[in-house]
Amino acid sequence: MLLADRLQPSRLKALPARLYETCPTEQFARAVLLHMNTRLLAQLGLEQQQSASEENVLSLTSSQSAQLQPISTVYAGHQFGIYTSKLGDGRVHILGDVIAADGKPWEVQLKGAGATPFARGNSGRMRLAEAITEYLGCEAMAGLGIASTRGLALIQHAGQMAECIFVRTAPSHLRFGHFEYLHNQQDQSLLKALADHVIAQQYPELLSLTDAKRYLQFLFAVTDRTARLLAQWQTVGFVHSVMNTDNMSILGLTLDYGVFGFMQTYDPAYSPNVNDDQNRYAFDQQVEVACWNCLALAESLIELLPGQRVPASLLRLFRKVYADSWQALMRKKLGLCEAHPGDGRLIDDLLNLLQQHHVDYTRFFRRFSHVGRFGDAVMADMIPAWNTAFRPWFEDYRQRLRLESVAAEARVSTMLAYNPRYILRQELLEQAIQRAEQAQDFGLLQDLLLVLQSPYAEHEKYEYLA
Repeated sequence: MLLADRLQPSRLKALPARLYETCPTEQFARAVLLHMNTRLLAQLGLEQQQSASEENVLSLTSSQSAQLQPISTVYAGHQFGIYTSKLGDGRVHILGDVIAADGKPWEVQLKGAGATPFARGNSGRMRLAEAITEYLGCEAMAGLGIASTRGLALIQHAGQMAECIFVRTAPSHLRFGHFEYLHNQQDQSLLKALADHVIAQQYPELLSLTDAKRYLQFLFAVTDRTARLLAQWQTVGFVHSVMNTDNMSILGLTLDYGVFGFMQTYDPAYSPNVNDDQNRYAFDQQVEVACWNCLALAESLIELLPGQRVPASLLRLFRKVYADSWQALMRKKLGLCEAHPGDGRLIDDLLNLLQQHHVDYTRFFRRFSHVGRFGDAVMADMIPAWNTAFRPWFEDYRQRLRLESVAAEARVSTMLAYNPRYILRQELLEQAIQRAEQAQDFGLLQDLLLVLQSPYAEHEKYEYLA
């Protein structure tokens, strides 16, 4: 059975149509499959035979998928702090849901298959470079173990070399901005229905609570997931760069990869977005922005909350969950399996040294993972100032290790499991795009996808990507 035939109508269609509009995709005389994510196809329980998988994916752009009557949703959002009252899926068509191998529904979308009623004058098409960027970004984050939307395939319209349809999927793509829009419209009945829908689908543990508690705990649960997500972003050096509320997932997923980057040289002010003049969404600003975004979500839910007010404990919850999660992850990166006073200072002192000496963040932690086996000489080879500037910190670290009961080899294994060998470096992404655009060569994209889906492993054949 083809994927288009396996799709069920979107769960969102159970809600009033004020949340979405039905809109057909463009019909293409011929579509060409450029690349498909075979690992994700298997996870979704689809055919694994190459030819069958190709037919499966291409069926999404055929008249079969059009029979599902695709929809696009409306939402609002704070963009660089300024509220925009009506945005929406300008170039995204929701085809429907597919039941994955684990029995759970995943929403399937086409991005770049034409304009929707929310396109605001744009063509609704997607450039190949944009599609590759989001495709590899999704899979890089998922490979790191960080919750994300996923990339299923790249499909090209025949004769449109520079344009592409990106097929993406996730349990849901609902955003903070959906709730902001309904709050701004004073559409309380639909806002409540949407909250009930999300709770039933994604937070079923809250269903047994009374209304007064259910929506409050829903807000806390989203805030908790968002804080944990930010802790993961920060520990791998990921910068989203466009953290508008309309790009914040109600499930705590990494959503929308327009302008992002993985920090290379450690620099807290790093931002890959040249249009972010004030560095609002720079690496060292992301945590506070996410916290602010959770407050914006709380404001949109305020009529459903006890006393119709934002709970004073919301900020405390976010900051505590973030701090505890971030420090726990940073301890793992350093091979520290137990929490002890002074760990925060030890981590901060190291980050200050990395900044002062312009050290590559990912390379440092991966190399440092081997100190337990080979001694710190492996660091002196990498950092010229190791024996001078870093020596006092390393002595503090060795003192701290004496408080651990974990054997050295187990510590190395833990560190290798938390410090990736591969990240999506900007120069590699640019090379993959250039080859695809100029020669329809997707070999580098395929190699990158392979290592990014298993970034903690050693891939001897692909050492040049490390």
